[in-house]
Amino acid sequence: MKQLLDKANENQKYQAELLSLILNNDDVYIKSIDIIRPGLFTGNNRIIFDSYTKMIRESKHPDAISISTESNVPLEEVLKVATYYSGAISSIDNILYELFDYYAKDKLTKLGANISQQITAGTDYESIVSIVTNTLRSLELGNSSSVITMEDGVNSLLKLINNNRKEKEFTGTPVGFKLIDEFMGGLHPGNLIILAGETSHGKTAFALSMMFNSAIYFNKPSGIISHEMTPDEIMSRLAAFATNINAKHILNGKLTDDQIQIFSDRISVLMKSNLYIQDFIKRELVDNISAIRLMVMQRHVKYVVVENAGNITVKGSSNDETRTAEISKSFKSLALELKITIILISHLSRDRDNGRKQPELNRLRHSGQLEADADIVIFTYMAKLHGHATFPGDDESDIETENRIKTYIAKGRSYGLSKTYPDFIKELTLVRDHVEDLKEIYNPNTLSPNTHSDDTFNT
Repeated sequence: MKQLLDKANENQKYQAELLSLILNNDDVYIKSIDIIRPGLFTGNNRIIFDSYTKMIRESKHPDAISISTESNVPLEEVLKVATYYSGAISSIDNILYELFDYYAKDKLTKLGANISQQITAGTDYESIVSIVTNTLRSLELGNSSSVITMEDGVNSLLKLINNNRKEKEFTGTPVGFKLIDEFMGGLHPGNLIILAGETSHGKTAFALSMMFNSAIYFNKPSGIISHEMTPDEIMSRLAAFATNINAKHILNGKLTDDQIQIFSDRISVLMKSNLYIQDFIKRELVDNISAIRLMVMQRHVKYVVVENAGNITVKGSSNDETRTAEISKSFKSLALELKITIILISHLSRDRDNGRKQPELNRLRHSGQLEADADIVIFTYMAKLHGHATFPGDDESDIETENRIKTYIAKGRSYGLSKTYPDFIKELTLVRDHVEDLKEIYNPNTLSPNTHSDDTFNT
């Protein structure tokens, strides 16, 4: 009996220690979200934890005062937990192990008693097996898997079909580009998209233009994690889209009085939008995953752009190929788990044969793994930068390359292959569908190719 009491008291200390870490550092919860669950806590600790996670989901800052108000636990009790120190430094991994071990053994003990009761009561064996299976599944770390019957699968598919019929234009998240909205039905949850191209061929411009369109014209939230640009650099580009003022001039120049007025008049549409930029973040893969989880939990984003794969590091990876494999597999799994789209921007390997050719799948860096994990691979290609007056190809010779960019799906699992030739507005670093393409798919009153005159460009 004494040993059980000691174990229970020790468990309470571990609960307080973990809660203290969580309340003082949001990353602790986000990084271990697959392990930390309400069942690890009891009493007031459980109430405090439930209040904390509720506030996180509602995008509120869970400080001690607000948690006390939300949970109705006295402030002094919350502060006691938040400042708890056991007198010994314990690693987060050790704390989690001890808590989960106690939690799992408690559930298994209760399961044993329940099985005995069910047998005594004459319950059929199939029901008992179901109880055992559900209990064991609840102890799995991460998202537990389940078997889907054909009846479940068909019902799910019928629901999807009916939902698609109700949609006016798109079955997924629209982004204002024919290549994605018409040919793919928008961005779909669970998909990993590799967006690739040579340096200065419009990869990031295309991604930011997508984000701007989906937020401004369709009110769909999205986020970006950049390991190449600062938040100010990203903001200057988005501001250029909204105001039609040269992006570089916004960032580095001196705006005239007229431009200041134009900026003030037009920037409000961006201020009110649901676009989110991840501020400085470490390049470790685990930190990127944590940031995406937090965006989904707090901001409910439909998709996240990550720039770029080559700048992300993975602990323990021995070479670039294993690093890239871990990155692509992790992002694909995360997209499925969180039910979002992840767009991973990637550079290309050098083309030793012919620098004038448009990119192909074999030019993806460590292409085997990226290509295997990706649902869609989209390339951007500015033939003008390689000296072409028209796009090379039998069916493209009449399309001039001046101020145009080719975007094409080189791999489209479940979607097929397609290509378009949007306009590229250099002064704004803005990509937008060619006017004729816009007329084909969008209502001009809801998605205009250019809502402002070009007279505000300042080069």
